[in-house]
Amino acid sequence: MGDHEKAAEVIRREGSSQDVDLANYDSSAAAALIFAAFSRPIQCQEMIRISFLVGGGKKVRQKYSPTLPKDVSAALQGLEYEEDKGASLDISSAGSFKYQHNTDTDLKTIHVFPKVEIVKDDNNQVTPGSLSPTQMCIEADLDLFISLVKTKATSFGQKRSLLTELKTRMELIDKIDQKLIAMEAMTPEEEELYNGAKQMAEKIGWLQAECQTHIDTLQLTKTEMSHVIESVDKKIKKLSLQIIEVGDNEKKRKKLEDIKLKLAEQIDKIRAGDPIKRTIKHELDIAKLEALADKIGMKMENNTATLDDMSERNKALRKIDTLKAEQEDLYWFDNPNMRDPVKLPKTSKPKSKGSASGSSSWSTVSANKSKSQPTKNKGRQTGNAFAGLAID
Repeated sequence: MGDHEKAAEVIRREGSSQDVDLANYDSSAAAALIFAAFSRPIQCQEMIRISFLVGGGKKVRQKYSPTLPKDVSAALQGLEYEEDKGASLDISSAGSFKYQHNTDTDLKTIHVFPKVEIVKDDNNQVTPGSLSPTQMCIEADLDLFISLVKTKATSFGQKRSLLTELKTRMELIDKIDQKLIAMEAMTPEEEELYNGAKQMAEKIGWLQAECQTHIDTLQLTKTEMSHVIESVDKKIKKLSLQIIEVGDNEKKRKKLEDIKLKLAEQIDKIRAGDPIKRTIKHELDIAKLEALADKIGMKMENNTATLDDMSERNKALRKIDTLKAEQEDLYWFDNPNMRDPVKLPKTSKPKSKGSASGSSSWSTVSANKSKSQPTKNKGRQTGNAFAGLAID
């Protein structure tokens, strides 16, 4: 969980007035914090104020981005918060914010008076509101959406998964439009989607351009390259059928053949390129734990596992769940099928006592020169093996 997410969770969980220092926050982190904290009303027992320190004089200004006040204001306005210089700790100010430069302390602050849900029960347990990553991306305005994607979905595979999600929701919205034209009532779920979705066409267009940039600049892992080649190859086969169907229409035939040629060139470029290596937090640890759990699982199937084995397996599975939950928070819309397989390091076998001594090894080679020939042959075999891997 990132710092901005922890801060947002505290704001929502506490349900009380707080001061939050945004030192070292960039525009993306600030926008993500604002969205996570204020995209839903906060449960509390009275009106609250969240004060964000966003800048100051010479002593502190190096800690804050010069655009931070504007970034925070824009993020709040994206959630339909209004700037109100007269805002105060009154319920009528809910959903507003104001900027203040205190000349006595030389500090710049943005005070947010959030949209709240007043709970009168003295035993109320305030829990942080939550939205799924998909819902966040649907309900955010375009600028905040772009910030979220650049922070949480940086790879081609993640962006393509999100693109699929948005296209699916867009199809549902189109169907709702048809219902409204036909004067049919919306279901509560349809109403929530229809009223909450913002700038869907713009988001889809931006995301499509981002995915194409990954392809054009070869910012693809080996697995992503394979998926793109497979996808483009299907388009080429579909175009080939369309070319046959157009018959004598030369204009359409020429257009389709040009598209087909460009796609074929795209595949050739990808195949000739070098894949990038994507670093994913906890990936190796999870692979090791899964291998351990599988190994003990086989012993359990063969009725050879001890109680200690089963306890160790349960601990490994719990740890896997914890690490994967953290991954899901760090990498939105990550499709495991789009990841490169993890290569576990080979475990070295213990050396036999006869080969443990370095001096005896050297004396054997010098005593009998004929034994050095197989060593040279092994060297040639190793070279051939690497050459095979390079071709692959």
